[in-house]
Amino acid sequence: RFFGRKLPDTFMSAVERVLGRRTRDRLAGMYDYVVNQRNPLLQMLYLVLMAGGYLVIVIVAYPRLPNHVIGEEHRAIGAAVVSLCFISWFVACRIDPGTLTKENVVLYDNYECDGILYEGLDCRTCKFKKIARSKHCAVCNVCVARFDHHCAWLNQCVGEQNYAYFLAFLLIHSFSLIYGAVMMALLLYDTVIDKDLLNARFLNTVTREVENASLGMIMKYLLFHEGKIAALLLLCAVMGLVLLGFFGYHLTLVLRNVTTNEGHKWGDVQRAYKIGQNRYEAAVAAAAEGKGGEAEDLEPMPPFPQNPYRLSFTQNIMEVLAPRVSRRRWSSSCKQGHQCHQSNGKARSEEEEAAA
Repeated sequence: RFFGRKLPDTFMSAVERVLGRRTRDRLAGMYDYVVNQRNPLLQMLYLVLMAGGYLVIVIVAYPRLPNHVIGEEHRAIGAAVVSLCFISWFVACRIDPGTLTKENVVLYDNYECDGILYEGLDCRTCKFKKIARSKHCAVCNVCVARFDHHCAWLNQCVGEQNYAYFLAFLLIHSFSLIYGAVMMALLLYDTVIDKDLLNARFLNTVTREVENASLGMIMKYLLFHEGKIAALLLLCAVMGLVLLGFFGYHLTLVLRNVTTNEGHKWGDVQRAYKIGQNRYEAAVAAAAEGKGGEAEDLEPMPPFPQNPYRLSFTQNIMEVLAPRVSRRRWSSSCKQGHQCHQSNGKARSEEEEAAA
């Protein structure tokens, strides 16, 4: 709330006092476009980072292949890995998340409302039923089935239909960055072998004595002479671990059959439940001391509600890999195909009887 509302409002007020209302309105419009509207800015940034990063690797690292520890084939492997990253990103951007309309909302209505997170009300914006596990995205201005979150890197929501592709996007980029970090580390190790740094002797600039190489000395040498490779190693390692951690977080959600949106809502439910539990305990303590207590607070809290959508381990995974709406479509197609086959068989039988 501080960074999303208070800080921008304070900044805009200061701009209006110093530069005038017109400048303030222009900046407010730019801020609204960047933060609150669907736009391709982060998609463009992704392309710049990926293409620029790969270009740096081609210029800095590829000329040093092959060497003592890395073969020539890693030029092709690196190109294939980066291509796979672009493909996974493009597919995740293009696959519809499960946009709901008046025409298809019945097809996506495959979950029961739990009466806690979802009450079966109508969406005030879209003017049709807000089915269970859906949410209206304020950025895209549409309702999305099994809504998870809005991803600015994809410039669209992540929902029932594209969640699996989003996870693939995360996993591919995680291992691509880790692969890049390993390659950069091997390039540094090649320098250690090539320069025989493990057996080298260094001059201590403070004591003016010649000392055997220590790990710290070797690290300083590599940072000074191989700064670009070391920087690429650090960047790839940090970003790879961050993305892998984010993928791991989503994997826990998959195994619990909870979306990111529902996780936040369950947090609100848990806080409200804790407040009610504290009020009940305080009322019981007050009554025991003869101080009375509110009658409604003396009612014990019911058990904490459980996630009604959580299934078995395999079923939770299948909810993502084979969404219910897809299974419903497949089932409908199979039934139509079976009925068509039966009709054709019946027609052939009638033709044979007529010919006889």
